[in-house]
Amino acid sequence: MRIPVIIISLLFMSCLPGGVIGKGGRSGEPLVIHKATLLGQSSYRILCWDPIEEHRRKELLEREPTEKGRAEARQSFNGPPVRQVNPGDYRGGCEREGSSSTFFLFGMFPVTAPLNPDYAIGTAVQELEGDTMINISAWHEEHPYSLLGRVSVLNVRGTVIRFVEEEKPARGTKRRTAR
Repeated sequence: MRIPVIIISLLFMSCLPGGVIGKGGRSGEPLVIHKATLLGQSSYRILCWDPIEEHRRKELLEREPTEKGRAEARQSFNGPPVRQVNPGDYRGGCEREGSSSTFFLFGMFPVTAPLNPDYAIGTAVQELEGDTMINISAWHEEHPYSLLGRVSVLNVRGTVIRFVEEEKPARGTKRRTAR
């Protein structure tokens, strides 16, 4: 009677700590996302998370004594604390990650929405309020959770950009052309 209980316990708990305690599982081959961003001649800026601006905003909120003052300070923040870098000056270090996951009950039946590369890219882009992502790399991971099932995760990493609107001539002005 004891041996079957021990075997069942070992089977049930064999993968559980890896899923609960920290990241683990198998990592698959690098993936290619077929929807690539075509830049053409578009001008853009690379968005980088700015920890100095984030710290300044936190200090500003802590200095406000009233809730009304904190609310007004929050409204003065125009988007997330990011800095824009010209592509020619970019030296790396501003990559962001996003992910999409699905849970398979008993390892076979999908319970949640399927993996979606667009959603994974969108989570990283929305964090910085950018327009799209370039230089994308992606990989797939599997995280087993004992006999209950497994989670399949699609991770993406890339550089978030924001397109810059080109200046248009003011109305009523004529463009000069060389003859």
